[in-house]
Amino acid sequence: MDLVENVPFEMRDGNADEEGWIKWKPLPSQITEQEVRDLEETYHFELPPLLRSFIMSYHYVSLQFDNEFIPGVYWSDCTFIEFPRLPVGQGLKGFHDLLREWSPLLSAGYIPFAIAEENEGPVCLNAGSRQKRW
Repeated sequence: MDLVENVPFEMRDGNADEEGWIKWKPLPSQITEQEVRDLEETYHFELPPLLRSFIMSYHYVSLQFDNEFIPGVYWSDCTFIEFPRLPVGQGLKGFHDLLREWSPLLSAGYIPFAIAEENEGPVCLNAGSRQKRW
C-alpha cells in the first residue's frame, strides 16, 4: 500500500481507504534497453545482467527486501533495503535520482542501487571490472 497521490492511476488496485492509502499492482516494464544503456553511459558503468533484467521487468511503487537472518552469522544491523521507485511514466527517474545523490561513490567504483532502511545510506555493487573508463 502507498499514499494514493504516489500511485499512478493505472497501477492502482482498488480504492483508497479512509486514511488515503491504496493498494498498488506491479505492471510489466516499459523501460527499454536504450534507456538502460543511456543510464550506464551517463554514469559511466555497466549494470550486472541480473540488475538490468530486474529494472526491465516490472514497474513498482515501492519495493523492499528484508535482510536474511542466519543464526550465528552477522550480516549487518540493516533489516531491509529499499529500491528506488519505478512507477509507470517516470522511466528510470528513481535510479537517476539515487545515482546523482550518491555520485561520489561512482568514482570509487561502487554503484548505488538501493537504500538501507530508514535512509541509513546506499547499498552498492562493487563495479570492479564493470567500471567503464571514459
